[in-house]
Amino acid sequence: MSIALNLEVEESIVVESLKNILSIIPGAKINLENDGNIEGVFPETNVSFYIETLLENNNILAEEANASWGVGVRIHFYVDYSVPKFLSEIKDFIIELAKNTDSNFILSFQYESIYAENNNNVLSLDKNLLLSC
Repeated sequence: MSIALNLEVEESIVVESLKNILSIIPGAKINLENDGNIEGVFPETNVSFYIETLLENNNILAEEANASWGVGVRIHFYVDYSVPKFLSEIKDFIIELAKNTDSNFILSFQYESIYAENNNNVLSLDKNLLLSC
């Protein structure tokens, strides 16, 4: 069984930066790059991801968001929650993203509950993200 987590990253992000951050996560694999979109997997936790760069709507979709910046990239993580520590690689990616860019971002559970937010270089992680790792 799987769930979806959605990461919305500010327009200032550069896709090459995302690829560099992915390379920091042990085992992260990019399977396909097509028309500005990227598909890949974190094999340890069997999390697949889809990086969407050509957006029709650059508004923040996370319902609880209290931010007004434009979204430049959406990353959709598809998580098998039966795997132990199923969010650990996503958490590692989020931490590296905050350390290696100045971009604001919001990670939400199906655009409803916010699990992580980087606002003006201040990273906040929700207990749900921390407890699942």
